[in-house]
Amino acid sequence: MRIKCECIKTFQAMIYKDLFIDFDDTLYDTHGNSMIALKKLFDERHWKKIMPSYEAFRDAYFATNVDVWAKYAHGEIDRDTLIVERYRRPVTEMVKACGGDASWVTSKWCVAASGRYGDIISQEPGTVPGAKELLNYLRGKGYRLHICSNGFHEVQFRKLKSAGLEGYFSTVILSEDAGANKPRKEFFDCKRLRNCVL
Repeated sequence: MRIKCECIKTFQAMIYKDLFIDFDDTLYDTHGNSMIALKKLFDERHWKKIMPSYEAFRDAYFATNVDVWAKYAHGEIDRDTLIVERYRRPVTEMVKACGGDASWVTSKWCVAASGRYGDIISQEPGTVPGAKELLNYLRGKGYRLHICSNGFHEVQFRKLKSAGLEGYFSTVILSEDAGANKPRKEFFDCKRLRNCVL
């Protein structure tokens, strides 16, 4: 009986007060909003004149984007490389597929395209189904909510606001602030994150 009582006491002592939640494609519909933003960027920049189709570009972009974000999360590439390569690779591939010269796809051009994409997606309000209901439920239960994300400052806070989610969170911890990317241990050891639960 003593062991059972000790287990119950231990369980009661482990009740969580702080919840750390990922943002992209957990609460914010990054994939859906990205589809909208990419199409707007494609049309705005008139890329149909230099690429086989929007669908071909979209598929090449998403394949590249998944690859570079995985490398970024594991510390294999830095932020600047991610920003450039997620456009250089698919745009170069599409232009060459149409027999064009892709020498104009410079780092500067890629940074500008990425910046414009960031402006567009950060205005899209889509959340994953049930996200707001979940946050309301958790907040109603008294949990302190925190965002943990590898996203970039210039986009994440605008996305939170556009989606109407900024008021739910006590803290937003981005990998740029932590000095390491999720899922690396250093991210979770950062002082800012640890201060949330003291």
